[in-house]
Amino acid sequence: GASFGKSAAIIKMIEAVVGPELFRRALQDYLPLHANKATNAEDFLGHLSRQSKRSSVFLDRLFRRYLDQSGMPLVRMQLVCQGPRVSLTLSQERARHIGDKRGQGNPWSIPVCVRFGTEASGQTACHMLKKRQAVMLLPTEACPRWIHGNANLAGYYTWTTDPALLTSLFSTTPKLTDAELTSLPAHLLHLLHMGMISGDAFT
Repeated sequence: GASFGKSAAIIKMIEAVVGPELFRRALQDYLPLHANKATNAEDFLGHLSRQSKRSSVFLDRLFRRYLDQSGMPLVRMQLVCQGPRVSLTLSQERARHIGDKRGQGNPWSIPVCVRFGTEASGQTACHMLKKRQAVMLLPTEACPRWIHGNANLAGYYTWTTDPALLTSLFSTTPKLTDAELTSLPAHLLHLLHMGMISGDAFT
């Protein structure tokens, strides 16, 4: 099962995957058809897949793994700049605070979207991370000076990258949305509790 907050975050993520407008239309069509009736996630996902032309298997896997598996994924992002080719090496694992003895579990299907840039300009790129590790090409030839690993906070995952890229989010005044900017202190505290960063890096 999942808490209300987790379920709401997963629904927001699915909305981002299929598109906000299509998601709203599907919901508006679905609710009158099922007024005063019992329903379930599988039924709504089937309706959404027909509306969005996305595979019901894909949507069910995306939704079900988050509900049936405890915790949330951590996505590690390693920036690789080799000439004009710029990429992120992505790897996923269960996010665990220090002392958490749970295993890694099964890989999630994670719609990873990042915001990145040089100086104060920025752009976004997305990749569906289905395996433990994958390479995500970034549509740029310039090596980014900063990276925010969850653009628009649309994905239900936490993330980490090189400490220098994390600190640059504060020092280079990157072009972040209000939600991305205000989430940074809580995000860094989360990484600190997982032992991913040292507090000395941000003093």
